[in-house]
Amino acid sequence: MNDHLQKEIKTYQKSIRKRLPWLSKRHRIILQDFFCEMENYAAEHPNASIAEIKEKFGAPEAVAASILSVEEAKELKKRAIKIGALLAVAAILTLALSFTGILLYDIHKNKKNYHHYSDVYSIERMD
Repeated sequence: MNDHLQKEIKTYQKSIRKRLPWLSKRHRIILQDFFCEMENYAAEHPNASIAEIKEKFGAPEAVAASILSVEEAKELKKRAIKIGALLAVAAILTLALSFTGILLYDIHKNKKNYHHYSDVYSIERMD
């Protein structure tokens, strides 16, 4: 198998993986076996083109559909949405805590620049 075909196969495999995010361990093993079968075919047929390999194994959408049932695909979509929402909440909390920390540090560092209105002397000094 030449380097050009190997790169095309890797690109083909990436397009399949892109359609199968957040796979369970069982599905990852199935996918890995499928990729090994594809690479073995390419090694046994060194003159094969990527078009022949795609014709033999199918389009990325078809491969993804053959690995997952409709219910499993829906479950993976739900899981991806939940994980995305959790990551967004974590990012927002991180930003809020960072901003609060920076603000508190600034207040602590520059105490003399902040006037405490309960302090009578600071009010008199302002006049």
